[in-house]
Amino acid sequence: MGLFRRIVSLGRRSRVEREIDAELREHMAMCVDDNMAQGMSREAAQRDGVMSYTVTERRTEIGIRMALGAQRTNITAMILGKAATLLAAGLVLGAGLSLAAASTAGSLLFGLKPRDPATLAGAALLLAVVTVAASLIPSVRAANVNPIDSLRAE
Repeated sequence: MGLFRRIVSLGRRSRVEREIDAELREHMAMCVDDNMAQGMSREAAQRDGVMSYTVTERRTEIGIRMALGAQRTNITAMILGKAATLLAAGLVLGAGLSLAAASTAGSLLFGLKPRDPATLAGAALLLAVVTVAASLIPSVRAANVNPIDSLRAE
């Protein structure tokens, strides 16, 4: 009878163990939040850099378009369209890879299912917001290009 009680008591967790478990989960959640914030800021900086490079490389083309009568809104839409294309490609590849790796990463997720559609949709929405925010400055800069200056620079 003593062995049976010991085995049953192994399955029970003490109050201290439950408190430690709760604290560990809270600490893990804070670490994930910090890492996600750092990752998003890095991602925004990289998107801004890519779009700034794109605008710089296409400066002559933008100048020609503006010299031929393109409106600033058209130029802004062109740059944001390029950002949307990059975003769509990234979301398709990222969603595919995350679904493929879901079974492996399932043990690392606390309180989430490996293929949680709400989490995937939230991440896609967050990336879309970051992409638009990071692309606005380069697109406004492109819309303010002076056609004469851009054509002279070439």
